[in-house]
Amino acid sequence: MYTKIIKNTSKGFLKKLFGQNHIEKIALSEDGFVVFMDKGDEIPLYFKDIKAVKSNFYFDKITPHRTITILMNDQKEYSADIAPEKEEIDSVLKHYAKYQLNGDIPEEINSIKVILQYGLNDYNIRIENGNLIETKRGRDASFPLNTIEYYRIDKPSNTINIKFKDKKTFITLSAIHVTNIWLVLEILEKLAKKQKWPI
Repeated sequence: MYTKIIKNTSKGFLKKLFGQNHIEKIALSEDGFVVFMDKGDEIPLYFKDIKAVKSNFYFDKITPHRTITILMNDQKEYSADIAPEKEEIDSVLKHYAKYQLNGDIPEEINSIKVILQYGLNDYNIRIENGNLIETKRGRDASFPLNTIEYYRIDKPSNTINIKFKDKKTFITLSAIHVTNIWLVLEILEKLAKKQKWPI
């Protein structure tokens, strides 16, 4: 029934929703996730109801744990601290990425249609039809993926800065607020190899 079960490793868990209850473990299921509460409740979180799967401390190799937060469309959040091994948190993010893309990451990045980050009101950054599109105050600004000059990860600020060569424009993604940090980095790495960006 479950492809993987991940335990919450923190005793001081952030109690965001359920008062004295807290999550003991998160299971990966065929249609999403299931969170197991300490009092025995099991709460299914369906892919179709999930807005983002976020990760804190993704770039931090020193922290004794990593935090995963499943953000729902109704703004409820389910968070747990998990083991610091990158493979552990990536298994959660890869599981959600398969739903976002309806499969694995395609070789042809231009065929991808996915929202990379949400913001306040209608703000979002997405990939669609071979473009990186930023929507702000109801207006779209479109930047072809093949005009990206490079990207840089700023670990202190937890941001990913994408530089475009044609318009001398930067688009900044927040590693904490993107819909799936693993997916964002995989897409950028594939583009970097294909277009031979400077490292």
